[in-house]
Amino acid sequence: CISLCLALGSSLPGNLRTDPYTFVNKMLEISNWNPRSKMAAGGVRLAALQVVGRVCSLNIDLAKRTAPYAWEILQCCHKGLLSGGAGEPGHRAACVKTACCVVISCRKVASGVRGG
Repeated sequence: CISLCLALGSSLPGNLRTDPYTFVNKMLEISNWNPRSKMAAGGVRLAALQVVGRVCSLNIDLAKRTAPYAWEILQCCHKGLLSGGAGEPGHRAACVKTACCVVISCRKVASGVRGG
């Protein structure tokens, strides 16, 4: 739902437009929170990773806008794999899935594939 709002909002004119760069930065910040903090309780880090992965793969326009953040997103996924404890297999799976979405969307942007 959030990624769809971003996709639709990024094509609006002027001040109504949603800035995907600010959004991706905020999602990466949230996904890097300490897993034991109160702010990260309830799967917030997991949800942030899922949103970033979906934003990257939703359509080619958003893929073009998030491609410059590919390295940061992949580093975030790597940190998530390293920090996920034994009780967080869902977080590790989300890290792998998000990394795959980023790589696929970058490949689509580089090859000029239309669609999403």
